[in-house]
Amino acid sequence: MLCLRQFPYLATVCACAAVWLCAPAVALAHDKWLEVEPGVSLQPAPAKIYLATGEALRQAELLPERRASRVLKFELRAAASVQDLAGRFREDAQPIAAVPALPAGSSVIRLDTAPIDIELSAEKFGAYLLDERLIDVLAERKRRGEEDAPGRERYSRNLKALIQVGDKLDAVATQAIGQELELVPMTPPHRLREKGELAIKVLFRGQPLIGCAVSAAQRWRNQVHEVYKRTDQSGTAQFTVETRGLWLIRMVHMHRAEARDAASGVDWRSHWASLSFAY
Repeated sequence: MLCLRQFPYLATVCACAAVWLCAPAVALAHDKWLEVEPGVSLQPAPAKIYLATGEALRQAELLPERRASRVLKFELRAAASVQDLAGRFREDAQPIAAVPALPAGSSVIRLDTAPIDIELSAEKFGAYLLDERLIDVLAERKRRGEEDAPGRERYSRNLKALIQVGDKLDAVATQAIGQELELVPMTPPHRLREKGELAIKVLFRGQPLIGCAVSAAQRWRNQVHEVYKRTDQSGTAQFTVETRGLWLIRMVHMHRAEARDAASGVDWRSHWASLSFAY
């Protein structure tokens, strides 16, 4: 599947570029990701799970999830077990859950949320699309004559956090777990030493996405550095990762609303994914 299409007319590209230059500089989209304390430990220990909100690790806030009903799946996956964390979820509180003891080896915390409908003004929606490098959506809005129309969108989130206890690296860290939009590291991030290359495969409903913009952000000593890459023909983006601080891999995939979504009055369906891990 493609998320960046080849534009057939140069005029479309120029128009998108012009909008980009005129768009507000303020980022409009809010990211969410999981932070686990501790994210790395030498031996099994109790852990707290936080839900953070911000802009690619910037201006991070611990805003609570006010309704547990919005959580579709919340679990802890280890090499030999899957633990349902839904019963531990704390509504309107941080941390959102606590785990008595993380298992030894590698494990993954998964949190999937139910869709939410929003409507943004044409200006804000265009700036949001540019901020997320969703140029194909901008081009389609232009083709349909919707540039001045509000953006009516339904979005949901698929969040993952990788945790490492001890030195044993388990395959669960590099396995797809069935999220609708999923970021899958091709090698365990905790295998890297000092600095190394980390390939991230993007899967949408189990199939690789080609040409999608993926962000990798690092927070270290209160400084955040972020880079964008696009996925190749295998749906993979490659990043250079330093083994320090907190890392967040994130992306947005948007497509025209279909079937039940379209019937409910939204024009666009978006999926937000994040993968976080710490050193």
